[in-house]
Amino acid sequence: MFRNYFITSFRSLLKNKTYSTINIAGSALGVAAFILVILYVSYEWSFDKFFKNSDNIYRVYMDYIKGAHFEPGDAQVYNQSGPTLKREISEIIDYVRLYHINKSSLEYNNKTIESKYGQLADPSYFTIFNYPLIEGNPSLALKEPNAIVLTESLSKKLFGEATPVGKNITVYAHNRKTTLTVTGVLKDLPQNTHLKIDFLVSFQTILTWQISTPAELNWNNNNYFTYILVDKNANIANLRKKIGQIDFPNKQEERHNLESLTSIHLHSDKPYEAETNGSAIRVKFLFAIALIIIVLSWLNYMNLTTSKSMERLKEVGVRKVNGARRRQLILQFMSESVMLNIIAILIASLLVIFSLPYLNAFTGKDLIIGLSWSASLLLLFGIPLLGIAISGLYPAYIL
Repeated sequence: MFRNYFITSFRSLLKNKTYSTINIAGSALGVAAFILVILYVSYEWSFDKFFKNSDNIYRVYMDYIKGAHFEPGDAQVYNQSGPTLKREISEIIDYVRLYHINKSSLEYNNKTIESKYGQLADPSYFTIFNYPLIEGNPSLALKEPNAIVLTESLSKKLFGEATPVGKNITVYAHNRKTTLTVTGVLKDLPQNTHLKIDFLVSFQTILTWQISTPAELNWNNNNYFTYILVDKNANIANLRKKIGQIDFPNKQEERHNLESLTSIHLHSDKPYEAETNGSAIRVKFLFAIALIIIVLSWLNYMNLTTSKSMERLKEVGVRKVNGARRRQLILQFMSESVMLNIIAILIASLLVIFSLPYLNAFTGKDLIIGLSWSASLLLLFGIPLLGIAISGLYPAYIL
């Protein structure tokens, strides 16, 4: 029976070539546009969520007094902020300070590589962010001064396939140079993080490598990104109150505050951010546009199919005279809808595959369709398939 439905549907599509082409093209373009926009939206929503501890990591930032109220002011804090918070508040498991090394170059055996994503980091970086080292011991890699951890891609540029651990390289930054020993190789971080990294230098190196002013630990300059790992049972509202009760210097004019790691990219727009962040409003707007596009493609399909149904009244009458029941007629026309929309989704998938590199080049993102993204696949193809059922059922019922 179903074989007969699909044979008849195929013949109907071939017979009405113009109608079929318009319907397939409209549906394919709608689904392709929907998928591309949703890929971008999903990418923006996914920032920093790949870290195992992401739900319990918070960034410390500064509020400044303005009139009678404090307002968010600075994404960076003092180099003493992290140690003080850990010492004073038991819910804070650990902290890590990051100091951005801007426009540096690394040299080994007369080979020089430029980098703009270097960071001084505490040894606790690997405890808090829990991101894997390919080579080296995470508990020792950033413990001693003059130690450097390279990302996998940077290591290959400098050393090829050779093991870099234990070798010395020269690093130039802030018009100063120093010799550092490679102690580890870090797996490349995905692009969907606000903390881009090419290499990490042990934080203690700041005392010998004068790239920060001043280099000693004090409350004079807030030039450090500081992240804390919080106990999973901690109440963040109470934690903020406890932070407000700590006797920091300049307490009357400024205060320390917290924001979750996963909210930074879309909800934080402070001075001295690690990079230009996204916008939650823009992402929501794009998501709404994606839904409008897919709904319009369904409506167009229903309108074209319903208008075409007037030409098939004779066919319906003949089928009824020959004993066709209402359920059988609906299944017949639903099979035509399924066949047409499956063809449209296949074409849409090809359009997405061919256009995705151009979208990545235009947006500067690294958008991909991963088979492991079960939720994404359900969203990308589940909604169009649901639309097939809805948009195909109405014309079938009318016919």
